[in-house]
Amino acid sequence: MNKLSIVIPVYNEESAVGSVIEKILVEKKNIIEKTNLTDVEIIVVDDGSKDRTHEIVKTYKEILLITHTKNKGYGAALKTGFKRASGDIIGFLDADGTYDPKYFVNLCNKLSTQKADMVIGSRMAQKSEMSLIRKIGNKMFTSLINLISGSSITDCASGIRVIQKEALKTLYPLPDGLHFTPAMTSEAVIKGELKVGEIPIAYYKRTGKSKLGIVRDGVIFLKTIFDISLIYKPLIFFAFVGLMFIAIALGYAIYPILNYLKMRVVEEWMIYRLITILVLVIVGLNMLTIGIISEEAVAVLDNKKRRKNLFVRVCNKIFSQKNLFGLGLVLILLGIGINYRTIFQYITTGMITVHWSRVVTGGFFILCGFQMLALGLLERIISMISSLVSQKLFIR
Repeated sequence: MNKLSIVIPVYNEESAVGSVIEKILVEKKNIIEKTNLTDVEIIVVDDGSKDRTHEIVKTYKEILLITHTKNKGYGAALKTGFKRASGDIIGFLDADGTYDPKYFVNLCNKLSTQKADMVIGSRMAQKSEMSLIRKIGNKMFTSLINLISGSSITDCASGIRVIQKEALKTLYPLPDGLHFTPAMTSEAVIKGELKVGEIPIAYYKRTGKSKLGIVRDGVIFLKTIFDISLIYKPLIFFAFVGLMFIAIALGYAIYPILNYLKMRVVEEWMIYRLITILVLVIVGLNMLTIGIISEEAVAVLDNKKRRKNLFVRVCNKIFSQKNLFGLGLVLILLGIGINYRTIFQYITTGMITVHWSRVVTGGFFILCGFQMLALGLLERIISMISSLVSQKLFIR
């Protein structure tokens, strides 16, 4: 039996909840006739409303009403509804009149025809009454998710969607607050284990006062995306930061290099620039190192064969154990080679008379070399741990 459970979280929505319920009851017949579904149940979760919402909902005997004695949050209300849902497909929408329930037909059909795990109603279509500031914020968050995951979704925070009930196991844990929907989208596409589709929908101006704080909830949305990316795709974030520092360092190094090639001398005032370049490159390498180690550690903890995008595969190829050990030794030997006379002079005379640029350059190569060696050793440790974990699981 294919059954759809529609969950509606409500909190102080007396001005719109009745109209929304009536529209869903009207669409219930269409959903059954125009999809492969055989039944539709409607669940309303009253999240501790203080107005007449509860009284209004109680008048509709066709629905299941669940009540929170106190306000727990938008996400918490949805999770309560999901737990009580008897359908193998779960849908939800907000009770503020912004979404038309007629789109459940297209959402469910796309879920079926594309064999998707989740289908989102995208509000980025032309007929959208979303405010400009929210539209800009949504585009920014969605673009960030796409950048991290390599996906191409258009609306990460839509409040109307359908999900295979079995897919919830992959999506959980999810937050209790208003950041539930961007967190759900992020979990689905960044983790990369679920197939996500979209359909365009119209979006209408809400009835009543919005509970979304643009700045407050925007910061929470950003933190949620950031946290999920660190859990599932840490290399993307750290590599971006690391490569940015290295790129700045390379740009900062252009003039000293050109000046040296022209004049064959490193001028005294350049010491500050060279030290800055050294710091930027070391910080960049540290970020890359942390990202690569985190990616390997997450793979071990996840205990599954993780899909790797092109960028991750290239990084793994360049920063393989063999390459790291080899490059590390070459850089250390190069640093010592640049300064072998300096070292000998200091050991024999206790003084250094060579130009400071040789010491800085040699020290730079030695630091980078040891960084590469340390990363290679850490990768080897993680690979051995991964092998031990795999063997233990195989034995079990």
